[in-house]
Amino acid sequence: MISPKSIYLDYVNDNIDKSSAIDLLMFLAENSDIINTRIESIKAIIQIGFKNEKIFHLLENLLISDSNENIKIIAANGIKHLFLERALPSMKYSLQHEHSLNILDVIIKIIGEVGTQESKEILIEELKKVQNQKCQKNLTHYLNKKKINEISGNKLASLLFNYLIIAYFEKKYEKIEFQLINGILNELNLSSLGNNKFDLNLLQNLPEFIGGLSSLKRLDLRINRLTKIPNSIGSLKFLNYLDLSYNKIKSLPKAITSLNSLETFYLRYNDLESLPESIGSMRALKKLDLRANKLKMLPESIGNIKSLLELDLHANQLTDLPESIGNLHSLIRLEIGSNSLTNLPEEMKKLNKLGRLGLGNNKFLLNFPDWFSNFISLKELELYDNDLEAIPECISKLPRLESLDLRNNKLMELPEAICELKSLKKLNLSWNNITSIPECIESLNSLEELDLWGNKLDHLPQSLIELKTLKSFNLNYNKTNKKIPKLLDELEINGLKIPR
Repeated sequence: MISPKSIYLDYVNDNIDKSSAIDLLMFLAENSDIINTRIESIKAIIQIGFKNEKIFHLLENLLISDSNENIKIIAANGIKHLFLERALPSMKYSLQHEHSLNILDVIIKIIGEVGTQESKEILIEELKKVQNQKCQKNLTHYLNKKKINEISGNKLASLLFNYLIIAYFEKKYEKIEFQLINGILNELNLSSLGNNKFDLNLLQNLPEFIGGLSSLKRLDLRINRLTKIPNSIGSLKFLNYLDLSYNKIKSLPKAITSLNSLETFYLRYNDLESLPESIGSMRALKKLDLRANKLKMLPESIGNIKSLLELDLHANQLTDLPESIGNLHSLIRLEIGSNSLTNLPEEMKKLNKLGRLGLGNNKFLLNFPDWFSNFISLKELELYDNDLEAIPECISKLPRLESLDLRNNKLMELPEAICELKSLKKLNLSWNNITSIPECIESLNSLEELDLWGNKLDHLPQSLIELKTLKSFNLNYNKTNKKIPKLLDELEINGLKIPR
C-alpha cells in the first residue's frame, strides 16, 4: 500500500523523480481520509524542499481552510521553511481570522521572523487592540522607550502572543495574577481558579500554547485539577519556579526535564507513580518537593542533581533509596518519612551537610547504622512513629542536634547516651513506655522544650531543677506520686510553665 514514507524512500533511492514524488504526496495531503497520512505527506513535501507555485498554494490553502489544527500548524511551518519571503499576506489573513492560540503562536512567530517594516506594523496594530489596562500601560511604557526600528519583529511577536494568552485566561477565569517586565510575561499565577463551592472552574487541562511563553520565569498552577502536563512545557527555558502541587497528575512528560533553569519544583499532593528517568538532567534544581505522591522508586539519575538543597519525599511508597542519593553533597534537608523503608543505603553517609532529616513513620526501619554519626551538621531529626524499642546509640554522636522527635515509639528507657547532646533544644518523647529519666539530664544545658506526655513515669530526677534554659515541660498522662508535684512546684517557682 502506498504511503508517504514509501514515496519518500522511493525518491531518496532514485526510484522516482522529485516531481513525481511531490505529485503523489500532494494527492495524499489533499485527499486522504487518514489524518496521520495527510500530516506525514505534508512533512515529506517540506523535507524534500521543492519550491513551486503548486506547493505554495497547497500549504496556503491548508493553513487558511483546513479543519485540523495540526495540519494548519505544519502548513504554516512549511511556508516559513520554504517561502518565508512571501509568507506575510497569508500569515496576516490567518492572524485576523484564526482563533486557536496553538496556531496563532506559530503564525505570530513567523510574522515576527519576517522582520520587515510591514510585518512590524501588522503586529503593532494587533497590539493596539489589547484591552487589558495593565498590558496597555506596560506596552505604552515600553514603546515610549524604544523607536519602532529599534524593536525586533521577534520581540513584537512575543509581546502580542503574551497578551493573547492573558486575554484567553482572563476570559475563561475572569481574573488572573501576572507580572510583566518590558512587556513580556515574567510571572503567571493560575492557582486556585475555582470560583464556586464545587470548584467547577478549576483548570483541568494546561494548553499546549503555554510553551509559547518563552521568557516566563515563574509559573504557579497549584490547586487545580490537572491530570497531565503538555510536552510544550519543555520550551520554557527560562523558568526557574514551577508549582504543580495539589493536582491529579499521574506522570510527567520527559520534556519537563529539559527545564535547565528550573530551581524550585513543587509537585506535592499529586498521583505520581514514577519520575522520568532523565530527571537527573535538571542540574539547576535546588528544591524538589514530591511529598504525598505514590512513588515506589527513584531513578538513579537523581544523584546527578548536585545543586539540590532540599528533597521532600515524605508520604510516598518507597521501600528503598537509590545508592546515588549519596551524591547529593549539597543537600541540607531530606524528608523521607511516612514511606516503607527497610534500610538506608550506606552512601547516605556522604551527606555531611544535612541539617534536617525526616525519618518518621517508617515502621520497617528498625536498625540505624553507626555511620549516622557522619551527619555532623544535623540539627533536626524526626524518628516518630517508628516502633523503636531503643534509642540508637549513634544519635548521641550528633554534636549539633537541636531537635529530636521520638514520639509514639516503644521506648522503655532513656539511655544516658542522650545526655551527650549538648546542643539539644527540643526533645519529644511523648507516647512511649518510658519509666525513668536519667540523672544526667542536667547535662542538656541548652534544652528548652521537653515533652514526656503519655509515658509511665512515676518519678523524676531532682537534677531537672538544673535545666535553667527549660521553657516548656509536659508531663501529662503519666503515673504520678507525691514526689512529682513537689519537684514541679520547684520548677514553676523558677518560671517554668507546666500544663497539669
